[in-house]
Amino acid sequence: MLNFEIDLIKFNRIKDFIYEHSQEYSKKELYKKLPVKISYENYEMVLDYLEATNKIIIDKRDDFVIWVYNPERIKKILKKGLEVDLNE
Repeated sequence: MLNFEIDLIKFNRIKDFIYEHSQEYSKKELYKKLPVKISYENYEMVLDYLEATNKIIIDKRDDFVIWVYNPERIKKILKKGLEVDLNE
């Protein structure tokens, strides 16, 4: 799925930048502000990977990139027990 024309260091810098700037920028704005230069095609592959692994979601209304992955919070929720109403 991920095109390895982008090295791991660049991938991690992009991932960290997205985490630090969650909900601040749309996809295109975020791309322009990245701390490393990569092609837009590779950038979209990074986003696809992060979305497929449930690290981010992209708001379809305004195209904002939102970091949602929080393993510590998930551990706390699972410890307490999780109740979900699927009828909503």
